[in-house]
Amino acid sequence: MRTREAVDWLASPRGTVKRVAARRVPGVDPHGTGCTYSAAIAVGLAQGLPLPDAVAMGKRFIARALERRLKIGGWDLLNHLPGA
Repeated sequence: MRTREAVDWLASPRGTVKRVAARRVPGVDPHGTGCTYSAAIAVGLAQGLPLPDAVAMGKRFIARALERRLKIGGWDLLNHLPGA
């Protein structure tokens, strides 16, 4: 079943669970989204953000990368420079 949102869940060792969601972007090859998402989270952590904030920042980054996808040949691919 497809939903209108792409939802991730962040669970802490203390048992708290945080929902992190963005609008689902149909028609984009999702190859590479996990690696890109985790790298964006790592950047947030390296900048000193708390984990929940780094995850939220990573989710916004990956959502923009999908929304501003690149059309190359017959492919719709992630735009790793979504601010450009």
